[in-house]
Amino acid sequence: AAAAPLDDEPERIEIGETAVVLVGDGSTSPTANADVHRVSRLFWETHAHEYMTVETAFTSLTPPGVPGGIERCRRLGARRVIVVPYLLFAGGVLDRIWAQAMAYAAGHPDLDVRCADVIGDCEGLADVVVERYEEALSGITW
Repeated sequence: AAAAPLDDEPERIEIGETAVVLVGDGSTSPTANADVHRVSRLFWETHAHEYMTVETAFTSLTPPGVPGGIERCRRLGARRVIVVPYLLFAGGVLDRIWAQAMAYAAGHPDLDVRCADVIGDCEGLADVVVERYEEALSGITW
């Protein structure tokens, strides 16, 4: 069988040309919004330091919105943006995040926008819940 022509292969985008937008729900509480920014920074420091950047955005109430977060990445030179919902479970908020990201992508065909799924139920999350529960029982505070 003949191999497919190289023109059919997607253009290679390096990890250094890829940005991440971590999207929280958005709140009227500055502390809650600051926590999302903190998680975004920790994510970059521990797992995503090879990416161009990790930006923070919100689905409602708090700027920047999802399109604003993606736009910042595009202006910084990203060729691919991965939108990562900071949510445990799917639902209406996840649908809004994906809809906002895809609407932005439709107007910017030169930018590869991808959407990740929610955190969901996983062993790592279960470990954190058990750890926090044990800390609460022992009186340890953050």
